[in-house]
Amino acid sequence: MNAEQRRGARLATKAGRIGFPLGVAAGVVIGLGAAKGLDHIVPPAHGVEDDVLEARLLESEDHLAIRRLLMDYGFYLDDRNLRAYADLFAQEGEWIGGFGRAKTPDGIYRMLSEAGMPPNHHEGGHRSVHVITNPRIDVDGDQATAWSRFVVINTAEDGSPQVWRVGHYRDRLVRENGSWKFLQRIVYGDIPANDPLANGGEG
Repeated sequence: MNAEQRRGARLATKAGRIGFPLGVAAGVVIGLGAAKGLDHIVPPAHGVEDDVLEARLLESEDHLAIRRLLMDYGFYLDDRNLRAYADLFAQEGEWIGGFGRAKTPDGIYRMLSEAGMPPNHHEGGHRSVHVITNPRIDVDGDQATAWSRFVVINTAEDGSPQVWRVGHYRDRLVRENGSWKFLQRIVYGDIPANDPLANGGEG
């Protein structure tokens, strides 16, 4: 769905919420304005400035949706909801990291299930949590790239939080059926260092 189609869909949604056709509403406003000599209340015709504002709004919506995708990744992983986690990936989505690599939501789900990840709930909380920060997002139509930092914090033997690993994600994203999905996510370790592509793999 391109920007013009998305703008049309948004206007149609607004019209549906008020239960009034936009054309009829515009006619009423224009008629009232002319009858009362209040021509200045008639909305201006759609122009270049409106297109610029609409483009900025759509870009902001895309950035918010992608940020939510990045946060959902950590949320579902920490909650061990592996099905919801895998469904964050596109139909041809790929995950590359410490467990190896897998493609498609079903393949990613199977990889994590077979990895034998331990339950993560502990005394009303989690044994381990992902903290995801510093997202840098660039959108180009229905494609996007993103970079973000992650910190994994585990529960120490005395119950205190203990930093276990620090790294970053490099993502390629795609809008699929109206929703942003991971087309490819590569997980890099920074502390300790780990490059999943160092053995000749290609991202």
